[in-house]
Amino acid sequence: MPLEIVGDGVLVIFRLIARFFIEIICDMVIQGTGYLFCRLFCKNVNPDGVLVTVIGLALWGGFIYAGFEIVEFIAVDTCLDSSDIYDDKADNCVN
Repeated sequence: MPLEIVGDGVLVIFRLIARFFIEIICDMVIQGTGYLFCRLFCKNVNPDGVLVTVIGLALWGGFIYAGFEIVEFIAVDTCLDSSDIYDDKADNCVN
């Protein structure tokens, strides 16, 4: 009986923490970014709307994609700056 009470208490705390982080990520990061972008083009924007969420997800997807492309560009540039050859097929730097 006492172990069930402790287990239920831990489960409740875990659910509260998970819900808190999900709300922060969804509301502030995704919808906040989408809202700021939509406000550039229209003054009447619902901050909790589907459009804001979709635009926010698209923007963050673009940011993540651009980040990976920048990291790859820096790797190739560093290889070429050190007078080595970059092999596109093997995707590595060859001396």
